[in-house]
Amino acid sequence: MPYLDLASHRLHYRIDGDTHDSQSKPWLIFCNSLGTDLHMWDAQVAGLWQHFRMLRYDRRGHGLSSVPPPPYGLADFGNDVLALLDALQIRRAHFCGLSIGGLTGQWLGIHAGHRLGNIALCATSAQDRYGRKLDRAQRRRAGERTCDTDRRHRRTLVHSELQRSRTRHCRQGSRQFCRHVDRWVCRLLRGSGRSRPAGGYRTDCQSPACRFRR
Repeated sequence: MPYLDLASHRLHYRIDGDTHDSQSKPWLIFCNSLGTDLHMWDAQVAGLWQHFRMLRYDRRGHGLSSVPPPPYGLADFGNDVLALLDALQIRRAHFCGLSIGGLTGQWLGIHAGHRLGNIALCATSAQDRYGRKLDRAQRRRAGERTCDTDRRHRRTLVHSELQRSRTRHCRQGSRQFCRHVDRWVCRLLRGSGRSRPAGGYRTDCQSPACRFRR
Protein backbone atom coordinates (compact mmCIF):
# COMPACT_ATOMS: atom_id res chain seq x y z
CA MET A 1 0.00 0.00 0.00
CA PRO A 2 1.49 3.38 -0.99
CA TYR A 3 2.09 6.04 1.63
CA LEU A 4 3.44 9.57 1.56
CA ASP A 5 5.52 10.38 4.63
CA LEU A 6 5.34 14.03 5.67
CA ALA A 7 6.98 15.86 8.56
CA SER A 8 4.17 15.25 11.06
CA HIS A 9 2.15 12.37 9.58
CA ARG A 10 1.76 9.92 6.75
CA LEU A 11 -0.97 9.79 4.13
CA HIS A 12 -2.30 6.59 2.62
CA TYR A 13 -3.27 6.97 -1.02
CA ARG A 14 -4.27 4.90 -4.02
CA ILE A 15 -4.09 5.40 -7.78
CA ASP A 16 -6.65 3.84 -10.13
CA GLY A 17 -7.41 3.98 -13.82
CA ASP A 18 -6.86 2.33 -17.14
CA THR A 19 -3.11 1.89 -17.65
CA HIS A 20 -3.45 1.77 -21.46
CA ASP A 21 -2.17 5.08 -22.83
CA SER A 22 -2.65 6.52 -19.36
CA GLN A 23 -0.42 9.53 -19.99
CA SER A 24 -3.09 11.03 -22.24
CA LYS A 25 -5.80 10.81 -19.56
CA PRO A 26 -6.42 13.67 -17.10
CA TRP A 27 -5.98 13.28 -13.36
CA LEU A 28 -8.98 13.30 -11.00
CA ILE A 29 -8.60 13.61 -7.21
CA PHE A 30 -11.26 12.34 -4.80
CA CYS A 31 -11.36 13.80 -1.27
CA ASN A 32 -13.43 11.96 1.34
CA SER A 33 -15.78 13.20 4.05
CA LEU A 34 -15.53 12.84 7.82
CA GLY A 35 -15.79 9.31 9.19
CA THR A 36 -14.96 7.63 5.88
CA ASP A 37 -11.95 6.39 3.96
CA LEU A 38 -10.92 6.30 0.32
CA HIS A 39 -13.23 3.34 -0.35
CA MET A 40 -16.23 5.65 -0.24
CA TRP A 41 -15.36 6.39 -3.89
CA ASP A 42 -15.31 2.76 -5.09
CA ALA A 43 -18.46 3.13 -7.19
CA GLN A 44 -17.24 6.33 -8.86
CA VAL A 45 -13.85 4.78 -9.63
CA ALA A 46 -15.55 1.76 -11.18
CA GLY A 47 -17.54 4.02 -13.48
CA LEU A 48 -14.74 6.39 -14.47
CA TRP A 49 -11.62 4.20 -14.65
CA GLN A 50 -11.48 4.28 -18.46
CA HIS A 51 -11.53 8.07 -18.62
CA PHE A 52 -9.22 9.29 -15.83
CA ARG A 53 -6.16 8.56 -13.80
CA MET A 54 -7.64 8.78 -10.31
CA LEU A 55 -5.94 9.68 -7.05
CA ARG A 56 -7.81 9.09 -3.80
CA TYR A 57 -6.45 9.19 -0.28
CA ASP A 58 -7.38 8.85 3.37
CA ARG A 59 -7.52 12.29 4.91
CA ARG A 60 -5.39 12.77 8.02
CA GLY A 61 -6.85 10.89 10.97
CA HIS A 62 -8.92 8.58 8.75
CA GLY A 63 -8.49 5.19 7.15
CA LEU A 64 -4.84 4.13 7.10
CA SER A 65 -3.45 7.66 7.39
CA SER A 66 -1.93 8.69 10.71
CA VAL A 67 -3.14 11.37 13.14
CA PRO A 68 -0.81 14.39 13.36
CA PRO A 69 -0.74 16.47 16.54
CA PRO A 70 -3.67 18.94 16.65
CA PRO A 71 -4.79 21.56 16.02
CA TYR A 72 -5.01 21.88 12.25
CA GLY A 73 -7.29 23.72 9.90
CA LEU A 74 -8.40 23.97 6.32
CA ALA A 75 -4.98 25.06 5.07
CA ASP A 76 -3.49 21.86 6.50
CA PHE A 77 -6.10 19.74 4.68
CA GLY A 78 -5.39 21.60 1.46
CA ASN A 79 -1.64 21.34 1.82
CA ASP A 80 -1.97 17.57 2.22
CA VAL A 81 -3.46 17.47 -1.28
CA LEU A 82 -0.71 19.71 -2.66
CA ALA A 83 1.93 17.49 -1.04
CA LEU A 84 0.45 14.47 -2.81
CA LEU A 85 0.39 16.31 -6.13
CA ASP A 86 4.02 17.36 -5.74
CA ALA A 87 5.22 13.93 -4.63
CA LEU A 88 3.46 12.20 -7.53
CA GLN A 89 4.55 14.91 -10.00
CA ILE A 90 0.99 15.81 -10.93
CA ARG A 91 0.98 19.35 -12.31
CA ARG A 92 -2.78 19.76 -12.66
CA ALA A 93 -5.86 17.68 -11.78
CA HIS A 94 -9.63 17.81 -11.56
CA PHE A 95 -10.99 17.64 -8.02
CA CYS A 96 -14.08 16.11 -6.41
CA GLY A 97 -14.72 16.51 -2.68
CA LEU A 98 -17.62 15.60 -0.39
CA SER A 99 -18.52 17.55 2.77
CA ILE A 100 -15.22 18.55 4.40
CA GLY A 101 -13.61 17.28 1.20
CA GLY A 102 -15.59 19.99 -0.58
CA LEU A 103 -14.31 22.57 1.90
CA THR A 104 -10.81 21.38 1.06
CA GLY A 105 -11.60 21.91 -2.60
CA GLN A 106 -12.77 25.47 -1.92
CA TRP A 107 -9.49 26.27 -0.17
CA LEU A 108 -7.51 24.77 -3.06
CA GLY A 109 -9.53 26.73 -5.60
CA ILE A 110 -8.69 29.98 -3.82
CA HIS A 111 -5.06 29.33 -2.88
CA ALA A 112 -3.86 26.91 -5.56
CA GLY A 113 -6.35 27.30 -8.38
CA HIS A 114 -3.64 26.92 -11.02
CA ARG A 115 -3.18 23.28 -9.91
CA LEU A 116 -6.85 22.39 -10.50
CA GLY A 117 -9.04 21.97 -13.54
CA ASN A 118 -12.73 21.45 -12.84
CA ILE A 119 -13.84 21.35 -9.19
CA ALA A 120 -16.88 19.35 -8.05
CA LEU A 121 -18.04 20.43 -4.58
CA CYS A 122 -20.58 17.95 -3.19
CA ALA A 123 -22.80 18.48 -0.12
CA THR A 124 -20.61 21.26 1.22
CA SER A 125 -20.81 24.95 2.07
CA ALA A 126 -18.97 27.74 3.82
CA GLN A 127 -22.29 28.71 5.44
CA ASP A 128 -25.10 26.94 7.25
CA ARG A 129 -27.84 25.23 5.26
CA TYR A 130 -29.99 28.37 5.26
CA GLY A 131 -27.21 30.50 3.79
CA ARG A 132 -26.39 32.36 7.00
CA LYS A 133 -22.93 32.70 8.43
CA LEU A 134 -22.68 30.95 11.77
CA ASP A 135 -21.66 33.01 14.78
CA ARG A 136 -19.03 31.83 17.25
CA ALA A 137 -21.51 30.26 19.69
CA GLN A 138 -23.23 28.34 16.89
CA ARG A 139 -19.90 27.06 15.61
CA ARG A 140 -18.97 25.92 19.12
CA ARG A 141 -22.25 24.02 19.57
CA ALA A 142 -21.92 22.42 16.14
CA GLY A 143 -18.38 21.33 16.98
CA GLU A 144 -19.47 19.89 20.33
CA ARG A 145 -22.28 17.89 18.73
CA THR A 146 -19.96 16.51 16.07
CA CYS A 147 -17.12 15.69 18.42
CA ASP A 148 -19.54 13.86 20.70
CA THR A 149 -19.94 11.16 18.06
CA ASP A 150 -16.45 9.92 18.89
CA ARG A 151 -17.65 9.11 22.43
CA ARG A 152 -20.95 7.52 21.50
CA HIS A 153 -21.53 3.91 20.65
CA ARG A 154 -21.09 3.21 16.93
CA ARG A 155 -24.67 1.93 16.70
CA THR A 156 -25.96 5.34 17.77
CA LEU A 157 -23.83 7.06 15.13
CA VAL A 158 -25.01 4.73 12.38
CA HIS A 159 -28.66 5.24 13.44
CA SER A 160 -28.37 9.03 13.34
CA GLU A 161 -26.69 8.96 9.93
CA LEU A 162 -29.40 6.68 8.57
CA GLN A 163 -32.06 9.20 9.65
CA ARG A 164 -30.17 12.07 8.02
CA SER A 165 -29.59 10.12 4.82
CA ARG A 166 -33.27 9.24 4.37
CA THR A 167 -34.89 12.33 2.92
CA ARG A 168 -38.66 12.77 3.00
CA HIS A 169 -38.85 11.84 -0.67
CA CYS A 170 -36.75 8.74 -0.04
CA ARG A 171 -38.99 7.61 2.82
CA GLN A 172 -42.12 8.14 0.73
CA GLY A 173 -40.65 6.51 -2.38
CA SER A 174 -39.13 3.17 -3.19
CA ARG A 175 -38.46 0.86 -0.25
CA GLN A 176 -35.82 -0.85 -2.34
CA PHE A 177 -33.98 2.43 -2.78
CA CYS A 178 -34.19 3.12 0.98
CA ARG A 179 -32.71 -0.30 1.69
CA HIS A 180 -29.89 0.51 -0.73
CA VAL A 181 -29.18 3.79 1.11
CA ASP A 182 -29.26 1.98 4.47
CA ARG A 183 -26.75 -0.64 3.30
CA TRP A 184 -24.45 2.02 1.87
CA VAL A 185 -24.40 4.13 5.06
CA CYS A 186 -23.84 1.09 7.30
CA ARG A 187 -21.01 -0.21 5.13
CA LEU A 188 -19.41 3.21 4.93
CA LEU A 189 -19.42 3.94 8.66
CA ARG A 190 -18.78 0.47 10.02
CA GLY A 191 -16.26 -0.46 7.35
CA SER A 192 -14.15 2.69 7.54
CA GLY A 193 -14.27 2.61 11.33
CA ARG A 194 -12.24 -0.59 11.43
CA SER A 195 -9.18 1.15 10.05
CA ARG A 196 -9.66 4.68 11.38
CA PRO A 197 -6.94 5.69 13.87
CA ALA A 198 -8.13 6.30 17.42
CA GLY A 199 -8.97 9.98 17.92
CA GLY A 200 -8.72 10.86 14.23
CA TYR A 201 -12.42 11.54 13.75
CA ARG A 202 -12.62 13.65 16.90
CA THR A 203 -9.51 15.65 15.99
CA ASP A 204 -10.81 16.45 12.51
CA CYS A 205 -14.16 17.46 14.02
CA GLN A 206 -12.40 19.94 16.29
CA SER A 207 -10.67 21.66 13.39
CA PRO A 208 -11.94 25.15 12.47
CA ALA A 209 -12.98 23.83 9.04
CA CYS A 210 -15.64 21.62 10.65
CA ARG A 211 -17.12 24.62 12.45
CA PHE A 212 -17.88 26.43 9.20
CA ARG A 213 -15.20 29.02 9.90
CA ARG A 214 -14.15 30.89 6.76
